[in-house]
Amino acid sequence: ISLLQSFLAEDTSLDTHLERLKSYLPVAEGISGSMSALQQWLTEHTHDKLVSADCADLVDTLRDLAETFHSHLEVMQDLAFDPTCTLVSLRSVSALLDAVSRVDIVPLPPGTAALSLKGKRRFRQIEVANGLVRDLVDLAGPIIDREAEITDYSKRLSALQSAGQEGGETDSEEEGERERDLQQWATLDILGSASVSLLDALTASQGKARDMLKRLRDLGEEVTADDIREAKGDVTILGIQISKRRTSEEDKVKLRAQQAALEAEISDMETSLASRTEIFALLQPYLFLPSVAQALSVPLRERVVESGEQQHPCDWGEGWVVTEEGLVEGTLTLRESVALAKVPGGLIQFDQQPTTPPCLQFTDPRTVTRVSGGTGRTSYPQVLGDRVFTSGTHKWNVRVVHTGTCAFGVCCSSVEDPNGAVDWSKTWHVDQSFGGEPEVRTSFTDNDLITIHLDMESHTISFIRNGSETIGTLSSVASSVRPWFELHVEPVCLRIE
Repeated sequence: ISLLQSFLAEDTSLDTHLERLKSYLPVAEGISGSMSALQQWLTEHTHDKLVSADCADLVDTLRDLAETFHSHLEVMQDLAFDPTCTLVSLRSVSALLDAVSRVDIVPLPPGTAALSLKGKRRFRQIEVANGLVRDLVDLAGPIIDREAEITDYSKRLSALQSAGQEGGETDSEEEGERERDLQQWATLDILGSASVSLLDALTASQGKARDMLKRLRDLGEEVTADDIREAKGDVTILGIQISKRRTSEEDKVKLRAQQAALEAEISDMETSLASRTEIFALLQPYLFLPSVAQALSVPLRERVVESGEQQHPCDWGEGWVVTEEGLVEGTLTLRESVALAKVPGGLIQFDQQPTTPPCLQFTDPRTVTRVSGGTGRTSYPQVLGDRVFTSGTHKWNVRVVHTGTCAFGVCCSSVEDPNGAVDWSKTWHVDQSFGGEPEVRTSFTDNDLITIHLDMESHTISFIRNGSETIGTLSSVASSVRPWFELHVEPVCLRIE
């Protein structure tokens, strides 16, 4: 009775608690179900599976899951009350109802005339107890009247507890646990949105890569620079035969026809090679896609997050924790996939000037190809990076997309003509050409990845091939330098990563 009186004397009425439960429980159930569905999707679709899957078929499903969870979370966050007290009260009133249901009125005989004195005393004790039971039932009347609702809400709360989604606790420590749950819900909401963005990005990348791979297939059999040189040699031989006096006019006509046909074929071969080189360069950012890596016969590469692009989750699992910085770590990971080319101020790009030699073709700000043309000093065209380094340590990658004679590294930043012939004595580089000082000599193969480590504190620069092979290190680097590239023989193609 005292517990009932205490409960009924609370400032918040039973009707208010039940109205709050009517609002709270559907939201909590919605979060429980949508959270489970979202987590299951993320667990089943890891990053390595996504890049191989058709993301266009997946993104709508993930977007629906993320948006459903987000809408439930918004309603939960907008609740005008803290459900903790109400949930505690629900447990209390459920326990009181259970207690009242276990207390019964004891049946008594119609009178006491036939009872002994001891029997009469026992009769009176039972009569008093029955009176207390009647008082208890009367006092519990408002609660008993709402028994169906209380029982229903209690069962639903128990189901949420079993699912690990219990809201509100009975002491301060458990209330703190609820706050952490709310924070985890908010974190999963962010992760869901970021995952949709990642899937959108992958869908777009797959579409572009698919179109470029079709263009590559449509070019037919691969043509190399050696094939073109060999064909040009054949044209020269035909010309020599035509110029010989002993060659009859009839044969000359046939030879000229063969020469013209071969020249037309060479033109087609040059167009095909230029197109193939361009497509190959355009496909470099998509080598994280198995279809692209397989088509180009190169190893898979990690997806590079472009400058200014939102970071996306790459791997996730069943659990997560929130760090002080607000990132997600552990089996549910928001991993920054940042390229080695990430240096202070953003990604290094080529410094394209109006005077850049026309024999350099820029597919994008970080991809350059040596095409035919160029005379004098532009026979060995150079291009600089858009950054100047005077202190600190820096690291970036240069991908040799197509081999050809080339050199790259750093040069003195005080170069009057950034597109002219920078004196090699003012460069520190790796090259495969005819030598210079100071330099590191090597040879390249298609798709070599050269990592450049520049330490302006020790004034050294190192070159590492494909992440493991140290090519060499140069010292006495000038106090102010910038990235430098020289492309000699077509069809060399370089990409900064």
